[in-house]
Amino acid sequence: MLSLTSRSVARVPSERSSESMSDARVLIVSQRAFEPTLSWCTIFEMEDVIGAVDDVDVVELRPRERGSRGLAGRLAGAVERSFGWRIEPLPRPVPVRLGREYEILYFQAENPWDLLKLGAVENWRSRCKIAICLIEEVWLAWLDQRKMLELFRPFDFIFVGCQATAPALERAVGIPTRYVAPATDVARFTPLPHPPQRSIDCLWIGRRAEQTHASLFELSRRRPDSFHYVFDTRAHNSVVYSVSEHREFLGDQIKRARYFITNYAKANAADQTGGQVEVGYRFFEGAAGGAVMIGDPPDCPSFRENFDWPNAVVRLDYNSPDVADLLEQLDFRAEEMAQLRLTNAVQSLRRHDYAHRWAEMLAFVGTEPSPKLQARVDRLDAIADAAERIGASIDGAQNSVPNAGRR
Repeated sequence: MLSLTSRSVARVPSERSSESMSDARVLIVSQRAFEPTLSWCTIFEMEDVIGAVDDVDVVELRPRERGSRGLAGRLAGAVERSFGWRIEPLPRPVPVRLGREYEILYFQAENPWDLLKLGAVENWRSRCKIAICLIEEVWLAWLDQRKMLELFRPFDFIFVGCQATAPALERAVGIPTRYVAPATDVARFTPLPHPPQRSIDCLWIGRRAEQTHASLFELSRRRPDSFHYVFDTRAHNSVVYSVSEHREFLGDQIKRARYFITNYAKANAADQTGGQVEVGYRFFEGAAGGAVMIGDPPDCPSFRENFDWPNAVVRLDYNSPDVADLLEQLDFRAEEMAQLRLTNAVQSLRRHDYAHRWAEMLAFVGTEPSPKLQARVDRLDAIADAAERIGASIDGAQNSVPNAGRR
């Protein structure tokens, strides 16, 4: 049995401990040793913010040797049978036993089948008063999977990243379920209070619409001295050296981009979503970085609720080849675009940090937030207040916001 340590929070006491080694009220069971890939970085970033705004211990589940299939084989088989995705089984986690009690257990994952890994923490249910999970993807088309639904049974509260799914999932399992919108570490992504020069004309990260990309790429070839287009060259998920470094790198790119391409979640993956339209993380990252977002936003309540200011996303039909003409038109509206960049950044500071989401979850559970959470929210509000007070431009470093600490 192992008791494991995160990089930034206290060691989790084992059953052999004679006394508790921390006064943490929240236990996060993290998969970062299993899934250090691009698509999981938002999950681990949220865990890190929760760790910064609450009293937290972390168990990092660690894989056994590759030859041991067990749970891994069951997980891979279940995913393939349910969704048709063939995956290479990861090794099963090293078992862990908790040596003290917690008020809240928090487990966040990409899809419901990841809940199988929680079984490695053998006494988690008896040691945790309230158990909550946040699952990013639970599409309506998946709710006919009885074995998948059974994985939710041990939890007291369920949070999901697909808004249309939440009420149907609650009916299916009889457990209080709530939608939680994406967010980001806004303190990391914001260009305020010291905005850098926006040296990237257009940035595109993630899933690609080929005709739109081809138009932007051709424009960058025709105008190499005046149009800087930065885009992903990877077609699939990949392992990152460091979650925090990757997120810093992405944030640094967005806060230096004038325009940022983003579309509704999994726009080219209807086979996975069943045609369900949801808002994805890219909108929250682009807004937090103060870029002008261009693309095809989702027609869903979550988008309208979270991006309720004019031109939060400048609309461009998915896979439209007319993006170069649109950029030319927007460049003629320079003052309006500068104001939009500021609005995107300020709205994110006030509404779309992971601390805001953790506060929503605690309120749903009926637990008071930590003073550290309110302190972070107050700091973000102070940066937003200062920027609005002076009408700061975030198109370049010459207009820094005075007297506003970033973190």
